[in-house]
Amino acid sequence: SQVPRTCRLDAAGRTTEFFRLVVQAFTLYYESTTTMATNTNSSSSSQHARATLLDEILSPSKGPRRVLYGRDEEQEQMKTIYRRVLQNNQGADGNDNHDKNGTTTSTTPRTNELILVSGPSGVGKTALAQSLQRQVEDDGGFFVTGKFSQMQRPEPHAAFCEALTQFVHLIVRQRPHQPQDGPQRLRTAMIQEGLDLETDGKILIGIAPALEEIIASGHGNDTSGDDTTTTTTTKAALSSGPPPPPGPLGQHDTTSSFAADSSAAALRFKYVCRSFVRAALRTFRPVVCLLEDLHWADETSLDLIQFLAEDSEQPPGALYIGTFRNDEQSLARKNLVAMVQNLNATKVNRTEMEVCVLTVDDVGRLLESVLLIDNVEATELATIIHNRTNGNIFFVWEVLKSLVQRKLLHFDIDHYECNHEEVGKELNQVGGVQELVVSKIFEFPKHSIESLKIAACLGATLDPAILQYFTSEPVLEFLQDMSSRGFFRYDDTRKCWSFSHDVVQEATYQRLIPVNERIGYHYRIGRKLWRVLDEEKLNDFIFLVVSQLVTAVGCLKDEEEKVAIAYLCLSAGVKGVSLSNFRTALFFFENGIALLGPKAWKTQYRLCLALHNSAAEVATSIGLFEKNLDHVNQVISNAETFNDSLRAYAAKVHALGSRGDFHDALQQGVAVLQKLDVDISTNPSKMKITMNWLRTRWRLRRRSVESLMRLPEMNDPQKLGAMQMLNLIFLYAVHIKPDLSPLIGLKMLEMTLDHGISAVSCVGFAIYGYALGTVERDPDNAYRYGQLAFALYEKYGAKAFLPRLSAIFYEGVHSWKRPAHEMFAPLQSAHRVGMETGDIEFATMCAAVPTWTKYEYQSLVHLHKELASLRERMVMYRQVSFDLVTRPIHQSVLNMIGLSADKAEPTILRGEAYSEEVERKIENDNMTMVRDWSVCHEMILCCLFGEYQRAYDRAPLCRNLLHRHSGPMGASIAIFYSGFAYVAYARQQKEERGKRIWFAARRARKLSRELKRWSVHGPHNFLGKHLLLEAELAALSGHKSAHPKYIAAIGALREGRLLAQLALAHERLAFYLHNQAMDPDGAKAYFLEALALFRKWGASAKVERFAVTLRRLGLEESAIQASSGAI
Repeated sequence: SQVPRTCRLDAAGRTTEFFRLVVQAFTLYYESTTTMATNTNSSSSSQHARATLLDEILSPSKGPRRVLYGRDEEQEQMKTIYRRVLQNNQGADGNDNHDKNGTTTSTTPRTNELILVSGPSGVGKTALAQSLQRQVEDDGGFFVTGKFSQMQRPEPHAAFCEALTQFVHLIVRQRPHQPQDGPQRLRTAMIQEGLDLETDGKILIGIAPALEEIIASGHGNDTSGDDTTTTTTTKAALSSGPPPPPGPLGQHDTTSSFAADSSAAALRFKYVCRSFVRAALRTFRPVVCLLEDLHWADETSLDLIQFLAEDSEQPPGALYIGTFRNDEQSLARKNLVAMVQNLNATKVNRTEMEVCVLTVDDVGRLLESVLLIDNVEATELATIIHNRTNGNIFFVWEVLKSLVQRKLLHFDIDHYECNHEEVGKELNQVGGVQELVVSKIFEFPKHSIESLKIAACLGATLDPAILQYFTSEPVLEFLQDMSSRGFFRYDDTRKCWSFSHDVVQEATYQRLIPVNERIGYHYRIGRKLWRVLDEEKLNDFIFLVVSQLVTAVGCLKDEEEKVAIAYLCLSAGVKGVSLSNFRTALFFFENGIALLGPKAWKTQYRLCLALHNSAAEVATSIGLFEKNLDHVNQVISNAETFNDSLRAYAAKVHALGSRGDFHDALQQGVAVLQKLDVDISTNPSKMKITMNWLRTRWRLRRRSVESLMRLPEMNDPQKLGAMQMLNLIFLYAVHIKPDLSPLIGLKMLEMTLDHGISAVSCVGFAIYGYALGTVERDPDNAYRYGQLAFALYEKYGAKAFLPRLSAIFYEGVHSWKRPAHEMFAPLQSAHRVGMETGDIEFATMCAAVPTWTKYEYQSLVHLHKELASLRERMVMYRQVSFDLVTRPIHQSVLNMIGLSADKAEPTILRGEAYSEEVERKIENDNMTMVRDWSVCHEMILCCLFGEYQRAYDRAPLCRNLLHRHSGPMGASIAIFYSGFAYVAYARQQKEERGKRIWFAARRARKLSRELKRWSVHGPHNFLGKHLLLEAELAALSGHKSAHPKYIAAIGALREGRLLAQLALAHERLAFYLHNQAMDPDGAKAYFLEALALFRKWGASAKVERFAVTLRRLGLEESAIQASSGAI
């Protein structure tokens, strides 16, 4: 039939003039094409051009130009969410507060936006998501895309690599709305987020090489460095003959991997990615990240998605969109469902959309608009097409293109012709969409079909250089030809080729390569690349090559080839570890083990040792502790020497510690040490502890720092292994056997003096200095050996040890001599290094150590936010014990700012951070130190809120803290408030004048003298506390010296910046003046100043209760309100 053209409104009320112009424009292109075809006597080119015209209008690669049908509701919902992101972004730009340090603090908590779009394959999920692209770009934002694939090679975080690469290219391209100095601004933001452009830059460049253009250009040199992840075994594997003996690999099998913490490195990778995303959003926004086909995403990538989506400190302006098939039942799909269920609803605003197939009316409207036909014609043709395609939009497109190519559909500006009966017959012969795609493929030349099959085996994204190895035809011409036929597309932003749709790749792979031939296909592809690539390129494509080869694990017969591929598996796994993709690494390690078989321990001992050790360590990193034990047992059973099993034992100890079994980890570590002839016990007697102290101090009595630095090098592998094991178990001892931790340092010192110095010796000297400070209370020597530890660290350039040294030194040594606030910056740097090097445990300690000092120094509101963020990271990094340690102080802060469980009883340590369940866990785990600190914090709260009887009852329990190796700042707080509780109780019960009053005063004087001794070395930190206790004792005795002592205490506390005690000192002086009736005006002034200081400290609950007291004492309401911030 033929339909005259008219300009009219479609069913939705929109004019089709736009589509007339589009068709007219493409008709001009079509006429020029057909003219060329006529000149060359090629009628097929004419039909191909007509199909190309239709493809230009309908192609999924045209994203923003395309009009969607039947998706109005979903599009509006998606735009609403995007507008919400924009509003949050504008709020961040204009309505955030800035503290005095310039730090931006949001006025309202924000949640990140995540849209999950589900539906069958080909239904238009990606098209729906891409409908936002034009609007995002018009707003000056970025729309980036990454895609997961069923047949993708196990390349770490492939989809993130694609999205990140696209983002980088968009930055470099300098778009109109984009700042001209974009790359420099991004570098600056990365540094501000704590990223090191060299070390962290290597991680980012590892997953997105395009970033090197930005990172290296501002860094002054090439941050990528030489890639040393491929060992000499790769070169061995390049030959078809047997590989040479493993050089450096064999040396890596025993003790050299003790310091490697793959679990921490995995967390470090997420930390770096999160910091980069934050930096990017501070520089460029809005950013919409579309991740396609999440149902094929690996567990590591899903974990990273959740990690980024739940980042509560992420700047606003990001929208995450994920698409997935809801009819796919793969393991990855189950992992996706689990991830979605585990999303924190308070941090992620999740929206789920299910995209259904088009209705007949939807298909009819599409045909009306594109073919410019009336409703009757469109409905008739739509019914025929819908009956075959079931409304699957991709199938509809393919059918329309096929009808044009087969001359069953004719259309241009002037007329439309279509024999519906013939179309119905033709479509009845078509199976599914894959059959339709395959029917088109069979029209291609054989060499093109073969290239398509190889491309399908290589993955969704193609490298033309790799494909060129398998064909004599020019690959770019092939790809351009296939692109014109709708099989491939070129992404100019990401500079890469890919299949136009999953269906095309799946049809090629599943329909053209029989199941029984697929292993052979993959194997031949891998073997060809293995032989033609030089070592540098083999390292670049090692994941692709090895993943192709290992498909034939069960089919290979040649033993030499198995060994060579196993070496390749080891190299691929090592590179996977370097890129922090541990599941991929484990995949390669275990395939290497499967290739060798159990008998290979006799013929390929070193290779088996390396593979099993590596697999054990990586299994720990992803929480597969049973796998860890399997591989560890294999090593222990087959190791030729005990030295060869040390790495496996270390992996086992670390696995036990990682899952919180500190007792078992400590017992196992001590058992290994005893086999290494190191005499150490988990339950040392007091006599043994004393003898160890005396022996060590005697041996060091005439040793200068210079002579210790000149000790010979430790070369004995067993002794080095023992030092590493002592280093490993130290933290477990701190948690459950604090009396044992100093002995570990003494033993490391003893081994250093007997067998020579090593990089690990710096940890031993640091522990010794810590013990001298916390046990012996010898600040001078503690500081001396702490400085020696850092000198050794500098000598060996042992960056990995910096977090350990810093946590130990600044907790137990630094504050004896220097103002405590000076620890903040170096601990922050050490924390960053720990995250970079993967020492998460001590990086966490570096973040936790300053909290005691900050409790006295800074606003409790800020400290609450800091502790909440810190504890969140602790849980995220599986640092459960550290989380428990920080809960008492966090709950104390919450009580002070008015967020206790019972606001009427702020002296009871109970609430969000410290519940009954937490208390039971602390008791069950026998964490006595945490229990003692919880008692101490209740005592502090009782002191501040005037519950002196309860404070007095708890004070004796806090004495344990003075004998459990607490650092000087924490111990000084316990000493001060214990003394304060004793004095307050004595003052309250003064009229009784009994023995208990005398005892309380005596205990307070003793504690004050202790602080006085400490003040000689660190007046900034301890003098003010000592003077305040002395003033309280003088006031208790009725001495006139009380007033000047209060004044002196206030001066010392102000100089030491101790805000909490400064507020308390003003309060106590005010009460002293009031009770003595010496200076009413002065008492009033100090009362109001105390109220203002408590307010500055952020202690809202204290301010509220103190204001009630002042009203009762008769102070003016206006003055109280002014000091408390009420007006």
